[in-house]
Amino acid sequence: MKLFSITVVFAVLAMSLVKADLKGDLEKLNKVCAEQSKATSEELNAFFGKGMREEDVTDAVKCHVKCIMEQNGHYKDGSVDQEHVLKTLNAIPSLQDHMKDITAALEDCKNEKGTDECDTAFKITACFNNTEAGKLALAAY
Repeated sequence: MKLFSITVVFAVLAMSLVKADLKGDLEKLNKVCAEQSKATSEELNAFFGKGMREEDVTDAVKCHVKCIMEQNGHYKDGSVDQEHVLKTLNAIPSLQDHMKDITAALEDCKNEKGTDECDTAFKITACFNNTEAGKLALAAY
């Protein structure tokens, strides 16, 4: 259950909104991404359990972030799909009055680059999460 809760939090930070059966879809998504990224339950629990500190992230967890973003259409060809992310977030009623700030935060973070695609997806997510708008998006879930 703890891993599922962590996955829900991560999905929000990755700006991923699953519209249908949220719990079931996130469990499936987590399983697919864990298999692709080779991230272990221990790695995911350690990273998310310590507040998602950058010093606690592993390469496998970074690839898990990338996978979740890709599966939700938020990361394509090495960059964030800003239009899709904003459309997803704008569909959340409590965020509609904050889209200007969310857009600005995403604009500030979309060009983050890492050493590879997994690192880039992680850096974009971490950047967004470190903004007030990103925190607001997280709280909306």
